[in-house]
Amino acid sequence: MILYHGSGTGGLPTLEPRLADHGRPYPRWTKGNLYLTASAVVASFYMVKAVEPPYYWAPYGFDAEGIPVYHELYPDALHAVYAGKRGYLYRVEAAEEQIAPLQEIPGAYTAAVPFPVAGCEELPDVYEWLLRAEAEKLLCVGRFDEKTQEELSRWYEQIGAEARSLHLPQNPDCSYARFLRENIPQAWGKSGA
Repeated sequence: MILYHGSGTGGLPTLEPRLADHGRPYPRWTKGNLYLTASAVVASFYMVKAVEPPYYWAPYGFDAEGIPVYHELYPDALHAVYAGKRGYLYRVEAAEEQIAPLQEIPGAYTAAVPFPVAGCEELPDVYEWLLRAEAEKLLCVGRFDEKTQEELSRWYEQIGAEARSLHLPQNPDCSYARFLRENIPQAWGKSGA
């Protein structure tokens, strides 16, 4: 099976499992994880770090047909995160017994073994690549100005709850807390800070 991995680092001959920077190995593996996906678009979301690890910012889901939907939760969010950023889209060939599906993300897998790189596409501007994917109907962008206030309120409540669970109000100088204060103050306001 062909799977993809997005990275900000080029020139990797092998993709190696690592202990996830969130500190929790996937239950099936104890020595580290390598995250892979059947979707090149989903892999591209992880090429650019809007916030520093161990935090992540990739507000996406899937539509009824399984197409990834990137949700802009502030004006021009897709452009702000990805424009002018370089990324690398790695391709590997994996056997079923080498991978385990991630329950919470359709088409996503984790592995505990290294994979030789079967191919790598350098994306000089991830934003431009995402716009092409959108034009080819491989991605849907839920634009900020198309969202209702009710939709945004639900997102802000969810992000506020996540911020509380990550103890961001007690760590207001971390990259994720700063990102929320600067870009989505409505969500930060729901964090209890």
